[in-house]
Amino acid sequence: MMATAAKWFIPLCFAAAAYNMSIGISYGYGFMEEIPFLLLNFGVPSAVVFFVTKNLAV
Repeated sequence: MMATAAKWFIPLCFAAAAYNMSIGISYGYGFMEEIPFLLLNFGVPSAVVFFVTKNLAV
């Protein structure tokens, strides 16, 4: 069940982070200025989900 949730969460999290990045770019920030926020908004939650599913897999 947890693996299925992770398979849905990671793409949805990426879509939300990409949308957030597009909003920042539309307000005049550069692509390279938005990369750290993309990594924070996508990378951290995805890493947590990855490690939780790895540790719970028996």
